[in-house]
Amino acid sequence: LEFAAADHELWGNLGEAKLFARQEYKEAFEQAIELAEGATSINPNDTEVLSGLAKYYAALGNESESRKNLDKILTVAEDDVYTAYDVAVSYARLQDTAERDAWLDKLVAMGYSKSLINRDANFK
Repeated sequence: LEFAAADHELWGNLGEAKLFARQEYKEAFEQAIELAEGATSINPNDTEVLSGLAKYYAALGNESESRKNLDKILTVAEDDVYTAYDVAVSYARLQDTAERDAWLDKLVAMGYSKSLINRDANFK
């Protein structure tokens, strides 16, 4: 983190690691959100940032902010595998199984491995 303290993705990855290690993850996701929100002032249509925000907010249980960012993604683009993965994770965290499954189907259609999906803790 010292090398890229301003990178929302690193803070988000730290939050993910702590979430699945059953450690305190809130602070890491809050830092990721702060940095990603700042990045939207530079490019409000950056799907990577928007999908990260949706995922971070969903991890913290903030459904309205997560869905707000998901709605922005759908109006910009939905053809990037990394964005599609984050969207599927966000819907899984929001317990929206219909949308989660639709995005998992899109991931598979893009060439993402079904085996990886089946082993991914986000989709259990």
